[in-house]
Parts: sequence; C-alpha cells; structure tokens
Amino acid sequence: MDQKPSVINSIVGYGTSYTGNIESIDLLRIDGNFSGKARSYDSILIGLDGRVKGSLCAPRIIIAGMFQGQVEGTGFLITQSTSIIIGNIEADRIIIESGTILSASIKTTQLIQADPDTSAQDFESYPTQQNVDLRVVGRVGSHVLKKLFYSE
Repeated sequence: MDQKPSVINSIVGYGTSYTGNIESIDLLRIDGNFSGKARSYDSILIGLDGRVKGSLCAPRIIIAGMFQGQVEGTGFLITQSTSIIIGNIEADRIIIESGTILSASIKTTQLIQADPDTSAQDFESYPTQQNVDLRVVGRVGSHVLKKLFYSE
C-alpha cells in the first residue's frame, strides 16, 4: 500500500495568533503565534517566523522558529540552524543543525549534530546510538557549549 504524500491542511499563518488545542491527520504548519497543545498524525512544521509555547506530538517534527515547552516526537525531530528551543525534548531520532540554540533536556536513542551539507533525507544513514539523556544549554556547533544546571 502506497503512503500518501503529506498535505498541509492546517496552518497557523504569519500574523495569526491562536491559543488552544489543534489536532490534525495531515501536516500542521505554524508560521504565526501558537500557544497550546498541537498533535499531528503526520508532521508538525514550525516555520522561520513561527512562535510556539506548549506541547507538540507527532511522528515528524521540524523546528525552524522558536519553541518553548514539551516535544514528543514518535519518529524524528529536526532542528534547523535558525531554531531556538527551550524545554524538554523526547524523540526516537534527533537531528540538530549547527547554529540551533538549545536550553533543553533531551531524551533520545539517536542524537545527530548535522553537518551543514547534510539534508534531512540523509538522517536514516546514521547508525543508532545508545539512549541519550542530557541537558544542553547554548548554541550547538559553537566552540563553547555549556552545561548549566539551575533551579527556577
């Protein structure tokens, strides 16, 4: 049985603000401001201008904008170099592009710092690693990456 291609049928567009819960069977794209819980049975994409505070759950999550909260990726999470992420991340596979700013607790079985020439389609060629449980604060790829433990 062929899998149908992802269809964007749910959008929080640029200049739009939405608070609440969103559930979609197809790709959910967020280019505006969203606060709440988002779930997709396909993919969630936070665009370059997207600002999200809350929780995300999907098999595939791609973040290019700003995110604060809880990520539960049942497949993979890709952070692009323009992303700023604060919170907790849990996903089977995580690809972190150089330049990503993270202040996050990360739980995964595969953590990858992508080379600038690596495309999202190439991630499956990387070997699976042991469980990873770490806290990262800083800009990934910089020569000074600090681990910071603090109480709020």
